[in-house]
Amino acid sequence: MSTVIDCSVAINWVMPDERNEGVDRLLDRVIERGGAVPSLFRVEVGNALLTGLLRKRITPDFLGRAVGRLGELPLHADVRGADFVWTTCVDLATTYDLTLYDAVYLELALRLRLPLATLDKKLAGAAENAGVALDWTEL
Repeated sequence: MSTVIDCSVAINWVMPDERNEGVDRLLDRVIERGGAVPSLFRVEVGNALLTGLLRKRITPDFLGRAVGRLGELPLHADVRGADFVWTTCVDLATTYDLTLYDAVYLELALRLRLPLATLDKKLAGAAENAGVALDWTEL
């Protein structure tokens, strides 16, 4: 596995109005070497896509294709993360003023000792403060 992928990066991979070359290079690397995601990843990405559908940014067909494309990626869903939500993740959220959702990504990167790929500036700042390398700086 090459990196922990957060929702903001995955959405950037599929949304037609949010693409950039750096994120595409990261996608190529993830296709080649895989990535790690927390178990809430599919729910969070699915919710973001549904929001895009409700706001008429995408069509139902596009949503289906996006989910299919993301589902084909070699992303390892971490099932152990739920054990840390009410402990380590809550601590990280309060320490770095994060949502619990974002703290789950940070906890996974810390535990697996992998860089974190995020386009969320607040999460990126927290990761840097926690000593987690950022993959997005290469983007």
